[in-house]
Amino acid sequence: MAARLAITGHAWWRRLAFSRDSPGRREYAEYAVPAGAAMVAALLPDQALPVERPDHPRGEHLRLTPGGPGGPAGPDHWFVGSHDGWTPGASVVATPTAAADGLVVYDEGLDEIILGDDDLPLLWASNRVLPSPELAAAVAERACLLLDADVLRAAGVAISRQLSWERAASDLVWQLRHDPALAHLAGFRHLIITLAEDGALYLQRDGDQLSPWLALARGGPEGGQRQRAGLVPDTWSVMVAQAATQFVPVLLGEEGFAPTRMLQPAESLARQGYSLPLLAAGDFSRWLEVDDQADPGSLQAVPLTEAGDPDPDWRMVAAWRGAPAVAAAFDYVRFGSEALRGLPHLELGRLVAIDRLEIEAYQNVKALIADYAVSPDRRPLCLAVFGPVGSGQAFALGQVAESVLPGRVSQLRSTVSQFRGDDDLAAAFQQARDAALAGQLPLVVFDQFDADRDGHPAGWLKSFLQPMRHGLFPEASGPRPIGRCVLVFAAATATTGADFAAPLLVEDRMAAGQAVDPGDRLGAELFRAAQGPDFVAQLHAAIDLSGPNPVSDQDDGYVLRRAVVLRDLMAVRGGEAEVDDGLVRALLLGPHYRYGARSMAAILDLARVAGRTWRSPAGLPPGRLGLHVDVAAFADAALGRPPEPDQPDDATPPADA
Repeated sequence: MAARLAITGHAWWRRLAFSRDSPGRREYAEYAVPAGAAMVAALLPDQALPVERPDHPRGEHLRLTPGGPGGPAGPDHWFVGSHDGWTPGASVVATPTAAADGLVVYDEGLDEIILGDDDLPLLWASNRVLPSPELAAAVAERACLLLDADVLRAAGVAISRQLSWERAASDLVWQLRHDPALAHLAGFRHLIITLAEDGALYLQRDGDQLSPWLALARGGPEGGQRQRAGLVPDTWSVMVAQAATQFVPVLLGEEGFAPTRMLQPAESLARQGYSLPLLAAGDFSRWLEVDDQADPGSLQAVPLTEAGDPDPDWRMVAAWRGAPAVAAAFDYVRFGSEALRGLPHLELGRLVAIDRLEIEAYQNVKALIADYAVSPDRRPLCLAVFGPVGSGQAFALGQVAESVLPGRVSQLRSTVSQFRGDDDLAAAFQQARDAALAGQLPLVVFDQFDADRDGHPAGWLKSFLQPMRHGLFPEASGPRPIGRCVLVFAAATATTGADFAAPLLVEDRMAAGQAVDPGDRLGAELFRAAQGPDFVAQLHAAIDLSGPNPVSDQDDGYVLRRAVVLRDLMAVRGGEAEVDDGLVRALLLGPHYRYGARSMAAILDLARVAGRTWRSPAGLPPGRLGLHVDVAAFADAALGRPPEPDQPDDATPPADA
């Protein structure tokens, strides 16, 4: 039987107004809906006791607009476009607690909320203020605390935003353990911190031990739904109401908390927006309804070191090993990003990333390009990208830039190893100058920038220094300005940034008087002669890409990376064509690709038949196939079965893991 809930806290009325033109007339309507604690009560009509409403409640006036780019649009998908002000008035509502099994407190940090003497299980929820240490000490043992991450950010807690879910969770857990100012929060038996409607960190306390769990609604970045569609302020009330349905039995030890049950309906509302017929009917409890057949998202324990701090290198994708990863990879090739639901991933145009380090790198570069686009700096933004052959360096950075400035990026590409002299370099910069004068942001990719020149290792580096430092390139008539542009340096010989910059570490050891191998010493001297240290100093960021081959024996994400590449290759070649299951299996599970994604593309082209289908690997010409993979191993993969899944660990998850 569901618990009977008393609800108290700040409440008001919200006026949601919309207008639109229709044939022959202009429509305008306002819907008055409860908000705050009153909305929580309206969402739980069968559990919440009657709320005592103030005579003159506050009012909030919001204007609705159809969904934004990338989100749903139409007659039944509305989002908040503007805030038109407040009507002043009282804000605290209360419910008698005598018949209640639990108490829900909705705190906006406004008028004082007075708790009675009842020793009820308590859910304290706020997306505005932190509870005071005094309050926490009084109620922590009988309470769940539900906070929005932005409350902590406003209080000075450093939580990364839209880098990676793993980093955000690690930031939070570490600070809750070590920041004395947050000790009263960690003292609650159950602490839930939401990150928009997309994720939540859930911490269980047992004595001095904290067990953290990260829950994801889908796997996209924090605030992703809001960016695609628009704002729906009532998602917070939905999360509070869903948490309210669980907290009493959780505090009584009868069952575990299921944070994805809290996220799923809120994420759905954020994605779909307001339905005008539902606003008119006032049946807000329908917002809590979820499809029982839908994937509820994912929940994963945050791995801790022996010291109790988060493992700084953990990746959620590491839990998708063996058969689960293979199944997700096959589903992704067939059905797209829905197959990645619950797995952290980033989608920027055609670029899809699932590895934590790549996601963080892309998000950093995206922020750099966005800042550069509005800055007055006339010098180029300089980026370097490293990876094995065929890892798609130029493609990746192009998609990131296009996601920031759609339709305004001009992508230019040159292969440095083919340059015969400075005139070729000047011609590449002249192309960039022309694009900049035309109002575009040039993205100039220099492939194989670390190529030799006239027998000198990395001999072209010094020729890039003046453009990087001053935004000028040499011509016969003198230096000329390039204009605002992004310079992307894609490496040929170094597969990681650490490999490229390794001579700098050798120099550090030499300066410290440490013994250095003669070969390393020579490499450092040649790097300095090429002005490599000066080149590195001019870079604003560097990215390491993994490509479609395993980078180590512990790399379990390669099959998903291959799936991402394969689906994109199929899409640009006519994604509706039929594809043989054996070919998909071989491309996902087969041996090392000699030329990375280029080999995958070549094999796919070999398998194409009359534009209608991709045939079985058995019909591929061995001679041409052997240019890209081990033919026998590829055939074995086409006929084989996915690997058996690893044994699960011994961790005991919350209820919805």
